[in-house]
Amino acid sequence: MPSTVEILLTAEQRAQFVCVPPDLSDRQIARYYTFSANDLQAIARHRRPENQLGFAMQLAMLRFPGRTLAELPEVPERILACVAEQVRVPVAAFAAYGRRANTLYEHLDELRRTFGFRTCDWPALRCLARDLLPLALESDRPLPLIEKALTLLRADQIIALGITTIERITWGVLQTVQRRLERWLTQPLSETHKTQLDGLLHVDPDLRGRTRLSWLREAPEVASAKSLRKVLARRASVRALALPQIDSRVHPNRLRQLARRCARYATQPLAKFAPPRRHALLAAYLDDRGAELVDQALDLFDKLMGEVLRKGERKQEQHFQTHIRALNTNLSVLTTAGDAFLQAWRDGLEPFATVFGAVGGETTLTGTVESSKRLVRPLDLDARDLIETKYAQVRGALLALYAAVEVRAVRGADPALAALDYVLALGEHNRRVTARRQLVGGEPREAPLEHVTERWRRLVYKGRKHLNPAFYEAAAFEALRDGLHSGDLAVAGSRRYRTFDSYLLSTPRWHELQAVGETRLAITGTAEAYLEHRRRRIAELLTDLRQRLTEDAGGDVPCVTGLTVDKDGELHLPSLESAVPAAAKQLQRRLERRLPLIPLADLLNEVDRSTGCFSHLTHLSSGEPVDGERKQHLLAAVMALGMKYGLGKLARSTPFSYRQLAWAADWHVREETLAKAQATLDNFVLHHPLSRSWGLRAQRGADPFVVGWHAGEGRRPRRQR
Repeated sequence: MPSTVEILLTAEQRAQFVCVPPDLSDRQIARYYTFSANDLQAIARHRRPENQLGFAMQLAMLRFPGRTLAELPEVPERILACVAEQVRVPVAAFAAYGRRANTLYEHLDELRRTFGFRTCDWPALRCLARDLLPLALESDRPLPLIEKALTLLRADQIIALGITTIERITWGVLQTVQRRLERWLTQPLSETHKTQLDGLLHVDPDLRGRTRLSWLREAPEVASAKSLRKVLARRASVRALALPQIDSRVHPNRLRQLARRCARYATQPLAKFAPPRRHALLAAYLDDRGAELVDQALDLFDKLMGEVLRKGERKQEQHFQTHIRALNTNLSVLTTAGDAFLQAWRDGLEPFATVFGAVGGETTLTGTVESSKRLVRPLDLDARDLIETKYAQVRGALLALYAAVEVRAVRGADPALAALDYVLALGEHNRRVTARRQLVGGEPREAPLEHVTERWRRLVYKGRKHLNPAFYEAAAFEALRDGLHSGDLAVAGSRRYRTFDSYLLSTPRWHELQAVGETRLAITGTAEAYLEHRRRRIAELLTDLRQRLTEDAGGDVPCVTGLTVDKDGELHLPSLESAVPAAAKQLQRRLERRLPLIPLADLLNEVDRSTGCFSHLTHLSSGEPVDGERKQHLLAAVMALGMKYGLGKLARSTPFSYRQLAWAADWHVREETLAKAQATLDNFVLHHPLSRSWGLRAQRGADPFVVGWHAGEGRRPRRQR
């Protein structure tokens, strides 16, 4: 088999597909291996016990996992016991089955004739490939496709071929889908569009020796008006290409996968691709990048507005720190004056003389009051009146953002949008909002004021007619930010700030899927009909349960241990005891104290030496694993991503650079490679001798406590530091 096909599945995954899963639940065993009356009649036609049991096992294995008994390495004892119990034959009789080699093939032919099983031929494979094609158009993950292929074969009672053949079919489907996607993405492109896409890969003299693609990929810097303008410039550059809309047949998941793949390629490797593949990758990437740039701009807007408001709070704190002595002095004088006034009231003294005498005269009290008026802050300590200077610094960038993106109200009209549209309309005439009613282009216009809340009212209004333009605009931008957060506002072209309806299928597409029966929904019909059906079913089940809980129709003795029903029909269960004994918890704490602490990097290196899991984190293009020092780069990148520590922070605390860690993360850490590495760890844990003693076979994830144990080296398990 070609090497490109072998990378679809690991050896452990192939082994799982050609055997009966040993961890089937009792419910699954009952679902797959329960025989009907007709099945038992066909089985009973065989005279000897070993032939009855063997024929029954052949039938059971053809139904799940869909293979002949001769292809399976072993049959779990639980399943053999379940089948033997139904056939009423001792389990030991199965050991004598198949001593005559032709018996297995004769029974297999009989199963084909009696139950309709058939061999997988080329027409069946073509049908299988056709059925897998819609799923491959949604995702390029091979494991779900192979699982779906085996499910389809079982549903059609087709005996599955070898797993390598299924891999070839899946690989062929994925290749067909890749060519189809490239065609769908490149057909709408004109020669001018293709020339523009190729131009992104050439050095642009206006960008100081960089390519325009590299410039588009740059991440935003710290939140500032300058950074926001740069992001808007990149988005304007993408829009200037005027690329046609992506074909609706391209599934959003596949579009994002192609965009992520293109994002990992440098300019030179992209330029070496064949034109169809290069243009398809760039078209997908630019469509995704356009949405990402909109989200980046909105994130910067959110941060800038937050910084504007925090600037006012910091100014207020600085104001208090600077004038703390003056405030304390004024408070002391006013407190003395207040005490004197109260004393004059109690003792019947002349109030003015008493107060002035206590504070040192009228001049002192007057000066204190005037000073307090200048220093006092609002009762609610709202610092919005101090943001005018900071807002002036970012105003131009915020207005440029609103003019560049298309913001829509989800329901009806929105006051913030009306206010900002009015601001832009005045800006075209080099004017700002300074009054409730202004002449714009010779026509009187009323300023929208619905967005002004109580917190902004005292700042926006300057008398009955005039308005403060800075606070009017700041109030509108704050309302815009709140609307985006609440979902009341949506932005066209954004990924995170879209309307809810945009995540759903369009009405014509839904009707189209309904007509052909491809909705893939388990529930059809109206919601009312479904709820009524479930209500009747629940009533039937509760009635049946009530009858089963008592020994007879009129008795009150429950026949289910611990479960009782009161006179109102309510069920009562006693509280469950802890499944973990206290002695086991105490032993766990003792073991944890005995495990020495080691660095996480050493633990991961030890895990890789024992399991080889990092060999599955292969390069995106070459498919080769890392070795030498680059394996340490990859290990550090996995640590940074797994701990959500960030590549930059980890680079500052390790001898590796950020570029080295980013290279390892971008080219080696992918969903499919992580799945293979995880499968290797799972298999190591499940087959480790320790799992037989500690019950770890039921666990699905690899525990560093377990994988750090070396069974043959006499080492103790070690904890992570």
